[in-house]
Amino acid sequence: MKCPTCGYHGVGNFCSECGTNLTHTENHRVYTKEESVEHWNRNDTPDQSESRITYAGFGNRFLATLLDGILISLPVIALVTALFGTGWLTEESWSNADGLNVLLAAGVTIMLWVRWGGRTPGKKLLGVRIVQYPGLEPITFGTAVLRYFVGYTISALILGLGFLMVAFRKDKRGLQDLIAGTCVIHEGSDVS
Repeated sequence: MKCPTCGYHGVGNFCSECGTNLTHTENHRVYTKEESVEHWNRNDTPDQSESRITYAGFGNRFLATLLDGILISLPVIALVTALFGTGWLTEESWSNADGLNVLLAAGVTIMLWVRWGGRTPGKKLLGVRIVQYPGLEPITFGTAVLRYFVGYTISALILGLGFLMVAFRKDKRGLQDLIAGTCVIHEGSDVS
């Protein structure tokens, strides 16, 4: 369905571009969380041409992470280096500069997820976004913080197996997605 505010195709009950609530729009059916993914992954009738949700796989997500490493992490490292000098890069012990680097990278990523409809620069370039699961609403600040700090930490602590789950699950959800109640979908995954 096209959003009456920005003209973008909405995903779920909200516009995936600007976040407008589409439940008050003419001819829009409101789905419960249980119905959303089940309804979108099947056609009700053979004649109906309904778009399907396409989950972003491991390769797309990995490449988006690499791109974000360049587009987010390098500028943050440059800023921290400008503030603390280059010494923090070679220190073996944890420093205030390391802490600031981690917090700035996390803050920028979380802010982008919330403000850019579940996208970072890497995700935007690859045409994928993070949404709530199963309702496919835009990611909230609380969900973004949970996904980043708890989900990523646990996924990394178990030797990266939480991230690798994406390659083996039908819904392509990693441990961070299961913890936060999110999934990553392709931009074209919408219902007109």
